[in-house]
Amino acid sequence: MVQIAVCETINAKTKISWEKVGVVPHIKITSKEAFSKAIELARVTSKKHRAQMNEKYNNPLNIMEEALRDHSNNTAQKFIIQSISDCYNSGLLAEGEINDMGYRHLLQYRRPEMAQIISKTNTLLHPNSANVYDSYTEALAHNGLFNLAVLNYEKAVEIAKRNKDSNLEFFIENLEKVKLQLHKKTSNKKNQTLW
Repeated sequence: MVQIAVCETINAKTKISWEKVGVVPHIKITSKEAFSKAIELARVTSKKHRAQMNEKYNNPLNIMEEALRDHSNNTAQKFIIQSISDCYNSGLLAEGEINDMGYRHLLQYRRPEMAQIISKTNTLLHPNSANVYDSYTEALAHNGLFNLAVLNYEKAVEIAKRNKDSNLEFFIENLEKVKLQLHKKTSNKKNQTLW
């Protein structure tokens, strides 16, 4: 059987058919120089790509870091939550990294209010994680917000039961500790009002 071409492919730019000509490179170079030129072009392209990725990823991180440094009011709190959420949604932060950030602010930097905001953000991003509620509760208790701490530890225990979390006993134990702290706080207030 014989096949005969019935159409011809014409390049839109060159207006000629590549049949019998082949593909003409846009950079004319000898075969000996081709590899070196390919490496050079790859370096230029990768440098541009790195700059684009740095801009894409560093901007949300820089905004978040600035928000964490300059926290002072309720508007800043919303901005911090949004900044951390943006970094999370960009794939720059994961649940554990946000948790670690909260603990750094609580224990290392001694910024318990900031730790509370960071941990709260993690509960918004991971509402089915008992661990993030446990961490949030530690920040709340550290800030003396024992009523909220108890509610959030109860939430952690509820989620842990539902998820069959291996840390369930730990969360129950922490809940009891915070309930005891709340009881002591309310007992002290009652004793102060008697005097």
